[in-house]
Amino acid sequence: MKKIIPRLIILFVSLLAPGLLFSQTSKLITQLKVTDNDSTFRFVYYYDNNNNKVLETKYFLKDFIWNKLTQTEWLYNNNQCEIQREIKYISNEWVTVHEIRYTYQNDQLISETHLKFKNSMEQQYKMLTFNYNDTELTSKKEFYLINNQLFLRQLTENTYNNNLLVSTLIKKVSSIPSEIKDYRLSFEYNSNNILVAQLLEEKNGNNEWVNLENGNWYYGNSNKVSSQRTKKWNQTNSVWENSTMIDFDYNSNNQIVEEVYYRWSTMFWEKTVRYYYEYNTDGSLLTKTLMLPIYRQWRRVSSINYSDFQNEKANMMETVLSFWGGNSSDKQSANIPFLFNNDIEIKKGNQIIISYEKIDNTDISTFSLSNGLTIHVYPNPSEDYFYFNPENYQVTSWSVYDLKGRIIKQQNYIIRTGIIDLSNAPKGIYFLKVTTLDKVLSQKLIKK
Repeated sequence: MKKIIPRLIILFVSLLAPGLLFSQTSKLITQLKVTDNDSTFRFVYYYDNNNNKVLETKYFLKDFIWNKLTQTEWLYNNNQCEIQREIKYISNEWVTVHEIRYTYQNDQLISETHLKFKNSMEQQYKMLTFNYNDTELTSKKEFYLINNQLFLRQLTENTYNNNLLVSTLIKKVSSIPSEIKDYRLSFEYNSNNILVAQLLEEKNGNNEWVNLENGNWYYGNSNKVSSQRTKKWNQTNSVWENSTMIDFDYNSNNQIVEEVYYRWSTMFWEKTVRYYYEYNTDGSLLTKTLMLPIYRQWRRVSSINYSDFQNEKANMMETVLSFWGGNSSDKQSANIPFLFNNDIEIKKGNQIIISYEKIDNTDISTFSLSNGLTIHVYPNPSEDYFYFNPENYQVTSWSVYDLKGRIIKQQNYIIRTGIIDLSNAPKGIYFLKVTTLDKVLSQKLIKK
């Protein structure tokens, strides 16, 4: 049966906190280069003045040319993301394919509206709503569009005690009786309010709660997880049976140095996987090594190596094979965890290279009409994309002109966006005219 709650999600979030594996950074990443076997991708990022990520552009390398692939745009209002948009480059033009619209109340997210686009027409297919008691999330509802009507498909309700989550009730709703499922998660904590147990139950056909899975966390003196174990309920014999176990070891700086995974095999714990971590003298992660039990000994199979340290942060990550995983030092595709700004991110590939090339997010403001009304555009100059925050202006349309007064790019605001793509235009000087509800704004654009 497919589990609806990942068993180790709480554990992994705590282990992958930036302070445990990586040094934090104050610089903002402007580019990632990701190599995955024979494919190479490039991600370019723009930020606003509040360091919010507003644009990600993904390219792939073909015949030594970077080709446009996808974009993600985030639109903010008062530092709250109101729109997240996914765009694909299809037939030499950018096409919006997906959008999420967020609404807030008292600085709390209360709804998400998910839309897909076909032939520039939007269609809502999913909606999430959230309810709170002060700061505690008490319920979440998931609606899906069926025959042009939104129907409730899943309801999640949380119960708290002294600000601790003690139970989560999950109801899967369906018009098909066999698909109706009720699950319950119960949580236990120690005297330090740290999670020690999690029980997953399912309601059966007799309207009774029956056990499914049980997880337990064990801690050392520093409140770090020393072991995590799961058991599954044997319905036939009405007993708990061992399932999986992970043991953890830490260094004197409370950084994880070893994870050993086990599975229960009839009468004993069988070792399956081991991860070993090595750090430099500054406490930054150097290597994460995967080992497998081969001929009853741990053998190195592959490693993720972290290098090119700047400001105590690795800017190159590579995966290499060891003797028992293939030819030594050969590249291997893997899911590589790394620090993206100050958040953990995982990308699949052989190599990841981070760069911080400066992107000027202040416009040059050298051009304006006689009324002096300019619009803030960045980066300016730029090699390809210019950006402005549409949330700051009630824009109805914009146009870009060359020096001869010819329109080379324009946008009517069927879809609100701040992206100006001049990647196919020749190098030179252009003029942007933006029409809002009550005025006209302008800016000089330099394509370098």
